[in-house]
Amino acid sequence: MDRSRIIVTAVVLAMLGAIVPIAAMFHLAWLQAVQKEHERLQLFASRAIARADISLKDATVALRRSTSSPASAVRRTI
Repeated sequence: MDRSRIIVTAVVLAMLGAIVPIAAMFHLAWLQAVQKEHERLQLFASRAIARADISLKDATVALRRSTSSPASAVRRTI
């Protein structure tokens, strides 16, 4: 094998040896960030659904009270 070919091969392997671990760490960091963001959004969605359920229950109770109260039976005439 020619000397220049050995040097080119060594340089390419050295570059790959430096770039591959950095790229792998970047990819793993990105995956971890996506996972954490997914967990945070899942928690946010759970809390929003819980608040919506509470609001719906409160509205249902208020509507039931308003339809069952004697004041709702009285009609206003103008």
